[in-house]
Amino acid sequence: ALGSGDSTEIEPWLHFLRLFRNGIDKLPTVKRTLWRGLPGDMASQLQETEEIVCWSVTSCSLSENIIRAI
Repeated sequence: ALGSGDSTEIEPWLHFLRLFRNGIDKLPTVKRTLWRGLPGDMASQLQETEEIVCWSVTSCSLSENIIRAI
């Protein structure tokens, strides 16, 4: 639903997303480099001024080695 770009697809999930966001907001703030694994080489597919929005929930780690192992 998040990746569809159609807001009517997201509507049934709004209550869950609100609860999920409230839970995320309760996590401690980390002011360090976080690593996030994405499939493939995203940088090679982008133009210099282009931005991307990741419409999914992904795992992060403080360790680059953990992300590379995934």
